[in-house]
Amino acid sequence: MKRVILIAWAIVSGTLGLHAQVEHPIRDYNGLLKKYAAADGVRYKALKAHASDSALLRSVVERMGKLKIDAWPEGKRKALLIDAHNAWMLH
Repeated sequence: MKRVILIAWAIVSGTLGLHAQVEHPIRDYNGLLKKYAAADGVRYKALKAHASDSALLRSVVERMGKLKIDAWPEGKRKALLIDAHNAWMLH
């Protein structure tokens, strides 16, 4: 019984750890997209005019670059790499 509980705890901890590791840069990036992306493109001048949002974007790029994604499922890795590429292009 202890073994089953320990295995379940390890699985949940790993999953929660992955979620917590990704949540913050992705949440911040999505917030920036909601604020500056429009149907006709990205409002680059508006983004660059707000120093705090520009700094947040730099932080997002840095945090995405530090994520350890080797053990992630392929779909999550691809999604993160696409987001990281796009964030870098906005950066």
